[in-house]
Amino acid sequence: MYLTLAHPDKPVIGDAWFPAWDPARWTEVERRKSPGLEFITYDRRVNIGR
Repeated sequence: MYLTLAHPDKPVIGDAWFPAWDPARWTEVERRKSPGLEFITYDRRVNIGR
């Protein structure tokens, strides 16, 4: 499981947060906002396309 910290007023670029970012391999679990930050928790999917 990974947690990313993003600034809501700027676009999030996956490669900046995950090496070899493949959105199909991740499921968003939780998203929380606080002043100036957004916390996004992802869970990695297993055995995609096998």
